Amino acid sequence: HLSAALQAHLRVDLFEMSSVSPLARYSRSSTLFLTLPLVIIGPIVSRPEAATASATLMGFGIICVLLSSFGAMWGARKSVRAAKLLALTELQAYSREIWRRAYGNGRIVEAVALPAMAGMLTIRNQIGRMSNWPGGWGNVARCIAISILPLITWFGPQIVNFLVQPFLI
Repeated sequence: HLSAALQAHLRVDLFEMSSVSPLARYSRSSTLFLTLPLVIIGPIVSRPEAATASATLMGFGIICVLLSSFGAMWGARKSVRAAKLLALTELQAYSREIWRRAYGNGRIVEAVALPAMAGMLTIRNQIGRMSNWPGGWGNVARCIAISILPLITWFGPQIVNFLVQPFLI
């Protein structure tokens, strides 16, 4: 529901992303706070003889963490994409008008329109390079890395034991 509410009500200014930055912090902190119980409980619950059950429980926990932390970001992503599409559509319409004014009969008619067209191309490239995700792809990668921590705490000791055991005998 949070995703739909954000998509409907979040107003995105493409050149002032401060309205979206709290969502990036929220997704990182919610991922961390939801992952910590999984990290802590992992060594207690995980048993080598019940690897399938442990992996199923851990997988369910990681999916819940990812769904809850990326739910808000998904709605914000849709709002950013819609704002980018609207801006690009308006820039395209305006650039067609400038093109018509600048060139007539195959030659330059209005020299003032050329710098405006160059500026619009720069803005269009900036909008194209902007990330759709709040906080950029770096934030998404951090959230995924944090949510994988339970995998290390649950099965890391078992893997190390398996690798070291032949050398201890």
